Amino acid sequence: MELERKSIDLYRTQAKQATDYNAREFYEFLTEEERGHLNLLATTLEYLDHPESWYLAEEQWIVEG
Repeated sequence: MELERKSIDLYRTQAKQATDYNAREFYEFLTEEERGHLNLLATTLEYLDHPESWYLAEEQWIVEG
């Protein structure tokens, strides 16, 4: 997850510094891809560490007494 965060920072910085429109768009695309990867990893970690709360949040089951 740390590598994903570092990649996000790198691509965001490159996008801000890019003078070419296509390069900026490309770095912004890569930033969003890395954010997706980070979100997937965080969701997977939540599932592995706390499957009950993951199911409640992701599946939105109705909890009945």
